[in-house]
Amino acid sequence: MAITLTPIPGPTTPVPNTSAAATAFANDYFKVAQGVISTRERKELQIIGLAHELKIVRSIDYTTKYPQLVADSQTFTRGINFLDLDTAFAAIDWSNGKAADATLSNDLNVLGKEGRALRELHEDQLNRMIVLLECMLQE
Repeated sequence: MAITLTPIPGPTTPVPNTSAAATAFANDYFKVAQGVISTRERKELQIIGLAHELKIVRSIDYTTKYPQLVADSQTFTRGINFLDLDTAFAAIDWSNGKAADATLSNDLNVLGKEGRALRELHEDQLNRMIVLLECMLQE
């Protein structure tokens, strides 16, 4: 039996990616690394950055409307308890891929076969690949 996914609407945001950006990424990474700031502070940093990006790119301003962001995020995620970010981002990134390329399969079994070559890679390498692909999409 096929397990199908449904695309999640929403555009990606363009940001330049250069070798200088790679250096800046590495520098910033160590500035916000575990042990320097807490996991909670990193999430706050992400929310602040995303809210400002959304304000410019989509003219949706949550930067001073955090109660509305709380309400909208609860509605969007259907109030899922213990939301796992890796799971959420896998669904969102697949959806963005489907929006860009309608030939991308909705069937998890087919997608599993396509990703077979990635299974032997260490999770750290998969994380690096995700970071690179996300940055490249921001160009």
